[in-house]
This record gives sequence, C-alpha cells and structure tokens, in this order.
Amino acid sequence: MFEKVLVPTDFSTHSQRVLECVAYCPGIKEVVLVNAVMADWMGAPISTLDELEASLDEEKRFLQEARKDGPFEVKSRLEVGVGRNVVRALRRVADEEGVSLVMMGARGKSLIQGILLGNVAKDMLQYDDTDLLILRYEMLEGHEASDFCSRIFSRVLIPIDFSEPCSQAVAKIRKIEGLTEAVLVHVVSEGETSEQIEMRVKRAEEVLSLLAGDLERQGIKTTYHVLRGSPAEEIKALARVEKATTIAMSSLGAGMLKHALGSTTYEVVRQADRPVLVVRPRG
Repeated sequence: MFEKVLVPTDFSTHSQRVLECVAYCPGIKEVVLVNAVMADWMGAPISTLDELEASLDEEKRFLQEARKDGPFEVKSRLEVGVGRNVVRALRRVADEEGVSLVMMGARGKSLIQGILLGNVAKDMLQYDDTDLLILRYEMLEGHEASDFCSRIFSRVLIPIDFSEPCSQAVAKIRKIEGLTEAVLVHVVSEGETSEQIEMRVKRAEEVLSLLAGDLERQGIKTTYHVLRGSPAEEIKALARVEKATTIAMSSLGAGMLKHALGSTTYEVVRQADRPVLVVRPRG
C-alpha cells in the first residue's frame, strides 16, 4: 500500500535511524529522499550546496545497499526554503512525486534534547494531506532495525471513535502489507453520569466486536478494548501493554473539520514511545 515514500532528512542521528528503518520496511518500492535547506538558524553557518548534495548521495547509497527486501528505487532532491517554507517545500515535493506516505523522525538536529516533537514534524502533522509515519530514535534502542522495522506494521493498535474519518482510516490500515494482528480500542471519556457511561461502553463493545470479526475473516488476528479515561493517555498506555509495533489512527476525530487535527491524535504523536501512523481522510 505504501509503495512510494518521501523521507525528509537533515543528516542528524535521528534521520539516520529513520533511513535504517526505511531500508527494512515491508512493501516500499520507491523512496524520495529530500533535504530542505533552511537559512541560518541562531547564527549558525549553512553548509554549502555541494556538501549537502554529497551527503544526500551518501544516504542514497546507504539506502540502496541496506535494502534487503528486494531492490528499490531511491531518488534524492535538494530543496531550498526558509523557516516554515521548509514544510511547504516538503509538501510540494510530496505532491509532485505522488508519494503515498511521508516517513520522518520526531526530532531533528537543531532541536534541544528533551523536545518531544520537532517543528517540522509538528507542521507536517498539522498542515500536510499525505499519510504520515512518525518515528522516534528511542524506539530502536535495544532493537536492530532489521528486526523491528521489518515487522513495524505487524501488530497495530487502532483507536476507534466511530467517526467517518476513523472508518476511512480503518479501511486503509487493513490493507497495509505485513499487518497480521490488530488491537482495537475505544476510550470513553469521563464526565457523564454512570448510566450514560455504561450505555456508551456497551454500545462500543457491540460495534468493536463486529469490526473485530470482520478483520478476523480477513485473516487479521484481532482483539479489542473499551477503556475509560483520557483518550491519549489510555491509548499510549495500552500500546505499551499490548506491545503494539505501531499506533495507527485518523488525523481527524468525530466532529472535526477538514484540515483540522484532532487533539487526541496530536497528543498521541507528541508523547507516544512508538511509531504513530497518521492516516488522512479522503477529500
């Protein structure tokens, strides 16, 4: 499904780990490797264009040599932008190249240690229309890229809120190559009467049971949970308990407007300790 992928790079350690992951991800046939050049940041000098081109060529060779799941095409592009125009440049390249997914690290080399979501990743999350997979450097600690990334979509946690964007996301997620197990979760927020909460829990269990059965018939082993509390917190905690390899969710939730970003999605991406696939709705 995700055959052509755009990978932004800033040549940082985080970017290098993303490249290692790309090399082993199932289903990828083409990679567009992009470096978007920013103007001076805090007075630091910019590398020459020749140096940047050389670095791109080096990363291109690394991807081609590291790929073990059959050869794939790697194209490199050097784009010039300033400030937020970096994100605009990445969006333009994604459109021009017709990619189906953007894969990127949560942080870059210009960010101080401890920042949970870098500016470029944040803006791509909020303003882009392409499906986005956010990866973290820490996720590979204790894992070889060949092991973790080859099964990155094998056990996916899918938050369900019964909205139309969510239904579209599930329809797309179930087609991902390598998906063998799914964990469905619906979180009932507190703040209503006990009777109302119980009714919502019962209804959620009925709907999730039907969806789980549908996925099982497709050959995807599926379990489901109905939890109570803060959606983002419960989703992150369950992902750890269930040892999910990825959290996959719609960029929008119930009642959200086009091009808006659901607060739950944002908080999960910002804080999750594992990859998060953000699926954009059609239209």
